[in-house]
Amino acid sequence: MAFTDPDGFPVPIRDNETDLVDCKVARYWREHGFDMPKYMEKNWKKIGSSLVGNLHFICGEMDNFYLNLGVYRMESFLKSTSDPAYGALSSGGGRWGAHDVRLRPPHPMGLLEAMADHITRNAPKGEDTKRLRY
Repeated sequence: MAFTDPDGFPVPIRDNETDLVDCKVARYWREHGFDMPKYMEKNWKKIGSSLVGNLHFICGEMDNFYLNLGVYRMESFLKSTSDPAYGALSSGGGRWGAHDVRLRPPHPMGLLEAMADHITRNAPKGEDTKRLRY
């Protein structure tokens, strides 16, 4: 099976009309490195050091397409890593119980402040980050 249809477009994993998942496409993705947690599990020793501290995920707890489950799977994998250990995860405010994220807790600016903090901590020495604060 090719990853593209006869016209060269990617084969969709899900039929928008029936909502059915094409298991052949899902298997192809998993076997060819498109399943991120699976890929990282297989290649962690090679790629882990470049990923530590550089992955950031945010999702509601009840995503419309259950994409939150993939984020939780990734979170579980990263917590289990060693050599190198991924370390602490920042969830951008936690699992907020919504279908989407609308810059909620601790207040509407909470996510923007968390992002500004991260950028400030990781900015090159001497970089002016004051403009990130509102």
